Amino acid sequence: MADTSVLCRNHNNERCRLYCQGCQELVCQVCLQEEHKGHRFITLTTTMSNKRDELETYCRNNSQNKKRKIASFKDTLIQNIDDIESDLQQKWGAVQEETSNLTSRLTHKRSEMIQIKKNMEDVLQKSDIVEMCETAHVVGLTITENFTNEHTSLTATLPVYVEPEITPDLVGKLEHAHSCQQSFLYSRVDGENASSINSTKNKISFEIIDSIQTSLCSITSIAHDSKDEKSSFYVVSSSENAIMKYYGDGNSRKIKDLPGKRILSIAVVNSGRILAIAEGDCTIYSLKVVDTLKISKSWKIKTFFTFSDSQIPTALHTSKVYGNIYIATTQKNNGNRINRISVITDKKPLEIHLVAEINLETSFVPVKAIACSRGNVTVVMKKGTEEDAEGCICAVTSDLNSELQWYYGGRTETESQERMFSPTDVTEINRKNLIACDPLNNTFHILNHKGELISLVDTTNTFGIVRPLSLDAFNRRVFVGTSSSTVSPKAKIYSIYQEQ
Repeated sequence: MADTSVLCRNHNNERCRLYCQGCQELVCQVCLQEEHKGHRFITLTTTMSNKRDELETYCRNNSQNKKRKIASFKDTLIQNIDDIESDLQQKWGAVQEETSNLTSRLTHKRSEMIQIKKNMEDVLQKSDIVEMCETAHVVGLTITENFTNEHTSLTATLPVYVEPEITPDLVGKLEHAHSCQQSFLYSRVDGENASSINSTKNKISFEIIDSIQTSLCSITSIAHDSKDEKSSFYVVSSSENAIMKYYGDGNSRKIKDLPGKRILSIAVVNSGRILAIAEGDCTIYSLKVVDTLKISKSWKIKTFFTFSDSQIPTALHTSKVYGNIYIATTQKNNGNRINRISVITDKKPLEIHLVAEINLETSFVPVKAIACSRGNVTVVMKKGTEEDAEGCICAVTSDLNSELQWYYGGRTETESQERMFSPTDVTEINRKNLIACDPLNNTFHILNHKGELISLVDTTNTFGIVRPLSLDAFNRRVFVGTSSSTVSPKAKIYSIYQEQ
């Protein structure tokens, strides 16, 4: 036992050699036989190591908690700014409309004034006194009738901006904030459009907020639970037929599997209920939590809806805009493939409505369909269900007779070769843009609402994200689920914040 320079406070001439775990204090040789007799002891080296680990764990957790609080505060602040901006734009639109109306009225009155001036000049040229007086009276009435009740004031009012109070609590939170890893994604566009788009200095800024290491080989579907205050995610691993729930602190819990089936996709209805579909199965399953008062919650599976005409659900998504459930299905009929997008209401009796049919090559199958805020439904189509199969992204409107609104076949060329476009997921982000992931080429494709490429992002070099497989978004955050690779043997969940 090594001596220390610390003298025992009970025995002045004795040096402390051990640490009492029960009393949590340093003890000397005499203490072992008296006050601390029969207690459990550990060496000073072990004590220092344990205390160091405790401090490191505390510091790490404290840093993560502060980072999450800062990110949450930032989300709230940005949302408030967006609300103010939206309010200003709405009021400014009213001001512009009234200004336009006022300009039209003034232009019309100017023409009338010019005509009145001409009439007055004609009056002055009259030689007959009676005729001049009668004409002057008519001109005077015209002026009175046209201008007495004319108002030229703007009535639209601008919203009043109230500065938020800067409290000591807020200052304390910001004082210990850490800067996040940040990268700027510049536009990469077709040559013929490069000059026009680059001239606008189009730039999208992202920063990585957090990442979670999972125990899964791949995350084929990810759905953020926006109603859960703990910032949790439901994820699906089709290869392992598992549905898991991961929390922001890295903890996880297995939800349920569908015995004998390969789960493809899930949709969050609320924090205690999700919907799931399986490969080749006509049924949509509902998984609902039961025994909510128990620490270890259990989930009950039941049938939510079954298609009766051989339609196979291939994608499932809950609209953040309308709250409805969008379902993509595929069906083979006399050698032809029919791909449909339908919407189902989560109310009894259940009602399903056909939104659109997508007619592409017979080998294309919809693997993701999302409702966007501009009224379109954006769909990821694949030639087969494999992750690396060729695919495309297209959009349709909620009209059975509508044609494709736009089609995006991807940009995948590198300096040495050109590879096929293999998208697996798409989601809507800030400013009504779209982000799609391509795990085969390790890229994000950021599109505007017309399906035009804004930015092509190399995820490996920009973020260190390898094989991005699934996406979801909430407010300004984008959540990315990956697949295992030579770089990472297990899948990860990334949280990325969009600056603008």
